[in-house]
Amino acid sequence: MRLGRSSRAMLGAVAALAALAVSACSPEEVPGGGPGSGAVSPPSGPSGTPRPTAVPTGTPGSGLPSPRPSGAPAAEPVVRTGVPWNLDRLDQRNRPLDGKFTTRADGRGVHVYVIDTGLDVKHAEFGGRAVLGADFVGDPDAGDCSDSEGLGHGTFVAGIIGGSTYGVAPKAGIVRVQGIACEEGSGPHAKDVSPGTAPEDSVVKAVEWVTAHAQRPAVVNMSLNLKNRSTALDTAVGHMVESGITTVVAAGNFNDDACGHSPAGAHGAIVVAAATAADRHWTDTDAFGSGHGSCVDLYAPAEKITSAVAGGATATSDSAATSWAAPHVTGVAALYLSAHPGATPAQVRSWLTGQAVRDVLTGVPADTPNRLLHTGGL
Repeated sequence: MRLGRSSRAMLGAVAALAALAVSACSPEEVPGGGPGSGAVSPPSGPSGTPRPTAVPTGTPGSGLPSPRPSGAPAAEPVVRTGVPWNLDRLDQRNRPLDGKFTTRADGRGVHVYVIDTGLDVKHAEFGGRAVLGADFVGDPDAGDCSDSEGLGHGTFVAGIIGGSTYGVAPKAGIVRVQGIACEEGSGPHAKDVSPGTAPEDSVVKAVEWVTAHAQRPAVVNMSLNLKNRSTALDTAVGHMVESGITTVVAAGNFNDDACGHSPAGAHGAIVVAAATAADRHWTDTDAFGSGHGSCVDLYAPAEKITSAVAGGATATSDSAATSWAAPHVTGVAALYLSAHPGATPAQVRSWLTGQAVRDVLTGVPADTPNRLLHTGGL
């Protein structure tokens, strides 16, 4: 299934709130509507109240990063053939691509917290590895924000991270944390669906919940951005990183300096810009484009990405979006943490930027590091 412009009304889009505009980092709009049709029945509870959590098991190790994996990667390299270009690009420093994705680590033992619009935890791509975390918007459920075609932003993001077929880290545990409401609308003039509540409150609560409840080794994916800076969100993300949780965020689709938005400007976050299938900095004719600037750490594939969609299907999104770039980095961080479970967020960040392929991207703004994500032999 390939998603054209009609489906890009979700998988390409910006879900924004009022003046600050919370946005899932894809270029057009996040859908309204309810949870994905594949969702399990949720436990009852009041709106905004976190559910009890069942998270994947896994015992963190204590070793620091070393030249060779010291955790629990596969003993021999695993070669996946016939993979989409975005996976193929991650283990090659140079083109042409060879149609393979080879890794030793697979993400097992690592807990990935996806703060997003929700997640179809029953999707076959997750093979029982996706579980409920907490829900801070609307009535708790187990699905994703879906449009009429059953697509979900959070499910697509999670599929890139840990889908069994299309994921970077196919054995990682995935934890659903909903911090973006289904009804947050589209574009810069979207309404706040929680009157009297600051637009970023639900995201801040999601971050604080992860900080308090995460099982280590852990990595967080935040494919979202605020239109402006938020001291509350930046502080919460900074505390999460300081607590030992590697945090990956999108550079945003505002086609401007990522430092001007939250959580891209938060201290310690790994900020990811969007690269096209032609190894170019992404800009769009509709005035959208990848965030850039000194806050960016590296680029990752973000166009023509294949992943899971809510309700059980898989699809290729023709849209480019920093929402799709960030989870590639989250997936590689999960690979690294499965091999080095004692690594700190600073060590993970240093390794990612150190292994990145340099100066292969075109169109990169002068103030932005020209670094493309690479698995570094994991």
